[in-house]
Amino acid sequence: MALTIPVTPNFTASRFYLKNNTQLFQSSLSSQVQRRTLTGSFWMAEYSLPSMLRADWSAWQAFFNELQGRRNTFNGFCPDSKVTQGTSTGTPLIKGASQTGNSVTTDGWSLSTAILKAGDFISFTGELKQVSANVSSDGSGDATITFQPSIRTSPSDDATITINNTTCEMILLGNDINFATTINGVSQPLTFASMEVIS
Repeated sequence: MALTIPVTPNFTASRFYLKNNTQLFQSSLSSQVQRRTLTGSFWMAEYSLPSMLRADWSAWQAFFNELQGRRNTFNGFCPDSKVTQGTSTGTPLIKGASQTGNSVTTDGWSLSTAILKAGDFISFTGELKQVSANVSSDGSGDATITFQPSIRTSPSDDATITINNTTCEMILLGNDINFATTINGVSQPLTFASMEVIS
């Protein structure tokens, strides 16, 4: 089971981005370039923590110890995008099984509403997606959402869509995360990096 990141303090800086999996071939004769997008893109994250007193850094130290380096996973997220920019009301669900690619048909939204904006995050069946274009529901509460990265495992009909506080399962990039502290027990700033787990 993925661990939950401690809630305090806030990160002083973060990077949350998609690591794309593309292939490029350039002909040695004509210099023509061919490009192909492959499956397997995944989310990367870097989080920076401020100096902390013992009450805060000891909770983070316990969290890192519980991860056991790269052994266990945690719920990673984009700190600046915890809630959507759109009016994401209703009870959104996947509409129809066997959907693949970079879009899904959905239903259950509030009627005729600007539900999502480009850059918002959603998740379903454990996969985190970033919306590619603004989305509005129709008069029946249906909407088609385009996003990156592409679907890895086709969701079932009526699968739940998470629209706020979305996460993905991540692991650390290193096995050893350590706090340096002063004689007064104040930790030095710390940055750690992680990557999405693709199951």
